[in-house]
Amino acid sequence: MLWTIIDNLKSSKLSLRASELRSVLDSQSDSKIVEFQSEAASAFRLLFTPEIYYLYCAAYEGEVNGEGLRDFCSNIMLSGHSFFMKMIETPDAFAELSGMESFNDDFDSVSNMGRHILIERHGEDEAAELLLHTEQLNGIWRDLESKVGSLTFNPNWQVIRLNMPRVYARWGKERS
Repeated sequence: MLWTIIDNLKSSKLSLRASELRSVLDSQSDSKIVEFQSEAASAFRLLFTPEIYYLYCAAYEGEVNGEGLRDFCSNIMLSGHSFFMKMIETPDAFAELSGMESFNDDFDSVSNMGRHILIERHGEDEAAELLLHTEQLNGIWRDLESKVGSLTFNPNWQVIRLNMPRVYARWGKERS
């Protein structure tokens, strides 16, 4: 359901895609929103990897933090399933993207959009009950930190140079 909805959004601009997604979800039943939310959380978790973390830190060095990483991952999802899969499989390909500035913008996190709609409809407690048996994002930061060490949001240029040569060539040569 997640990718069917996202891939059928009409707009190519991320800001408009976020608004359009919100409208589509607003028109869905609670059970469909729960299904979407669970799939979104599962997909979002796949993006919380050391590679995506280092990619984000390299591309937006000096402007990075936890909220920004969340926005970055959400906007990768908002770009559609094929782009999402490309970033999962080859995050180094992000270096070839032009107009990547919008990937650091806060539109509305795909990973929590369904949850927010359910809270608006039913309140915090009932929304939590509806989402009780779905994929959650609990521990996502702890899991990432256990893989990279302290989350300083500074690029590790040595790791980037070895694992993402295109990212290093675009953003790292002058900085490292």
